[in-house]
Amino acid sequence: MEDEKIQFLTELKELLAKYDAEICANYIDEHAVIYVGDEEISYSDTSVNADNVFDYDRD
Repeated sequence: MEDEKIQFLTELKELLAKYDAEICANYIDEHAVIYVGDEEISYSDTSVNADNVFDYDRD
């Protein structure tokens, strides 16, 4: 399991660096935000996973 975690974090680090991205949780408004460069992708929940990654707030 430790190898899987290291592999996942390594791939995530590479993606975040490649796209100048950051993942944030806003606990006051209870939503997650992914910043990709100057663009903001906001989710109405505090969890982002493979099933809901495209369910972002499109406003």
